Amino acid sequence: MATATEPLGAVRTWLLTVVDAADPAGGRRRVRLVSEIDGFRYAPGQRLVLRLPASRGEAALSHFQVCGFDAIEERLDVDFDLRGDRRALEWLRAASIGDQLIAETPRSCPADAAACLAA
Repeated sequence: MATATEPLGAVRTWLLTVVDAADPAGGRRRVRLVSEIDGFRYAPGQRLVLRLPASRGEAALSHFQVCGFDAIEERLDVDFDLRGDRRALEWLRAASIGDQLIAETPRSCPADAAACLAA
């Protein structure tokens, strides 16, 4: 994992664990993820790069908007459009409690991700 002392442009990563997944109306899937997200300060519209497991062991790297954050539980809520990125749809549809994935700062952010995640 990256640290705040790394040079600008360093990618910071977090291992996230699924704690809930549901299908609200409108062809979307909401996935709730927890992690120790040190220094994260939520603001509406923030985005993260998620490495979603895809077929053949590859990872689909895509930017996703955080739609909610609980600082006490260190929980992120992310809504996924099931009509979107086809590479990760299989994982998204099957996501269940205990599944894990990796989140990264967007490539243009410094290692101090909390300062730049609003996009």
